[in-house]
Amino acid sequence: MFQRRSRGGSLASSIILLTLLMVSLTVTIGTIAALGGVYDLGRREVSARHIAYLQALTGDVALRLDPAGRLVSRAISVAIDPRDGSLDRAALAAQFDTGVEYADQLLLVERTGAVVSAHPTFQTPSVVDNPIVEAAVSDQPVFHYEVLPDAQVTRLWVARAVPGHEDLVMMARVRSGFLQPIVDRFADPVEGRWVMITAPDSEVIARSTGVTAPVSDSISYTHDDAADGQGTVSAVTREEAIVWGHFAEITQYEGLEWRAVILEPRAVMLSATLMAIAPAAIALLVAGVIAVVLAAVFARRLVAPLTRLEERAREAVTGAYVRQLTSDRTDEVGRLADAFNAIAVRLNALHDLSQLLASSSRLDQVLDGIVATIGHIVDTANVAVFLVDDQSGTLSLARA
Repeated sequence: MFQRRSRGGSLASSIILLTLLMVSLTVTIGTIAALGGVYDLGRREVSARHIAYLQALTGDVALRLDPAGRLVSRAISVAIDPRDGSLDRAALAAQFDTGVEYADQLLLVERTGAVVSAHPTFQTPSVVDNPIVEAAVSDQPVFHYEVLPDAQVTRLWVARAVPGHEDLVMMARVRSGFLQPIVDRFADPVEGRWVMITAPDSEVIARSTGVTAPVSDSISYTHDDAADGQGTVSAVTREEAIVWGHFAEITQYEGLEWRAVILEPRAVMLSATLMAIAPAAIALLVAGVIAVVLAAVFARRLVAPLTRLEERAREAVTGAYVRQLTSDRTDEVGRLADAFNAIAVRLNALHDLSQLLASSSRLDQVLDGIVATIGHIVDTANVAVFLVDDQSGTLSLARA
């Protein structure tokens, strides 16, 4: 007796579920791989932008410091007689006027610090107590940055020894107000980009405004072996946000060991990465939905003949005529339908024979029915029925 199994699920739903799992796995793996690639690409782009900003920033600083150094060298060559060291005060004033954009005072002092001459003369001390006077021993300009102890006032000096007269030093006070506009120009409060220039002891010389500064003790520098004087820097702000960026050392000026630093929140880079990968993730999701829909259509087309085959088989169990399947497919399902149709022909023939045997009382009619049915089942016209004599054991042809 044919037993009906409980329906725990269909083949179509299993195919759709398998497709959904495969699509989900593909989308997940693809998204993770793309996320890593895009994040790495974004990190390289941010690094390239930081390096470009640092090159521009150090270039702007050089545009201010180089002319200041040339000012003292030009003042020595024009205003001081190389033979006796005498000073042409008018020439000194003229040189100051040409470099007033870069310096606010030009002085000639002795090694003892005594001021020989200065321009302008307003509020000029008679003695200069500055380490740069002793440091200026070469024929190259020397810089010195100082913070006055009495107030939060900073000064930037440049000096050079007078050739042939080592007891004289030409020095200029550089206008250091240019530093703040430079760092502000490369900062971006909206994106959280923070820029600063520091001294070797991490003393901040200039820093951008409008952005929360990182905690000084949290700043960590990592030098890049492939790039001299450059590297990466990381820190934590007071809001405990992680910031990351690059630095470049400004060491081409004797007496200065400054470091330019650019920092950006790591969250900004992560947000940019997610925005960059969003189109690809949406495309993968749409492709996954399309794949699931196509899988559903394919599964229904695959399962529909099998469902009809199940219905026909259950009809055969009840003893009814088996209806043949109609299928135009040439794959395994089509061949299965053809095989079922061949079985149906034979089952229907046997059904006709059983009906005949049950309803007919004439032997000739029964024998004709048997010959026709057997011929139809085995698909041949050469069918004969023999009767066996139980007593003699001989065969006699009953119908052919």
